[in-house]
Amino acid sequence: MGLPIRVIRTQFDPRRLGSLALWLDAIDATSIVLNGTTVSQWSDKSEFNRHATQGTASAQPSYAATGLSGLPALTVTGTQFLATAAFALDDPLTVYAVASLDAAASGYRRLIHGGSAAKDTLLFFGANSGNFATFFGSGASWNDVAANAPATSVVGASVMAVANGDGIATPYVNGTAQNTKTGTMGAISDGVLICGSYTGGDAQRWSGAVSEVLVYSASHSRDQVKYITDSLRAKWGVK
Repeated sequence: MGLPIRVIRTQFDPRRLGSLALWLDAIDATSIVLNGTTVSQWSDKSEFNRHATQGTASAQPSYAATGLSGLPALTVTGTQFLATAAFALDDPLTVYAVASLDAAASGYRRLIHGGSAAKDTLLFFGANSGNFATFFGSGASWNDVAANAPATSVVGASVMAVANGDGIATPYVNGTAQNTKTGTMGAISDGVLICGSYTGGDAQRWSGAVSEVLVYSASHSRDQVKYITDSLRAKWGVK
């Protein structure tokens, strides 16, 4: 009689795919630095230590142990944000985020903003009127500021992604591809803002929860996006 077969499932490790530029993961309590109940640092788990920080207490996101699908998240109300350490980012790239938008949040809302608060029109990853929106620009103007089509709500826990390569950007929500958009963009030299916006655009800050962010300096194929999205959905209980 043979021995019983034991199936061992290993959790997806984003670092194994290569070209990982940033990894923020709220399920890892050791990566969260608290200032009371707010977050002063969300530590980067990539090899680069591009930690996302906020030194001003009133602008620090809150930490919620059951903030998204009963699991840990950083929560913001439109006035809090984090800024990563400076790093360069350009086409090609792929961005993933596990997050939810508050139902009351209207207009443009930036979950990930390319560049510092002093810069705009490079990378917008977030929502427009409750629906997933991504667009890219030269640093002087945007290519396309419409919500992605078909319109897909990100009110409630969602895995959002965009893969940009050779000037063509393909957005995804929960693994389903949306219509492609123009992805030509100027080079980012100073990292990204998490839930933040450019100076003068504070009303566009994210309002809701965010649990994980992945940024790769490579354009992922549909199969790669599906694999990572399925792994994130299983990890975070996103239906």
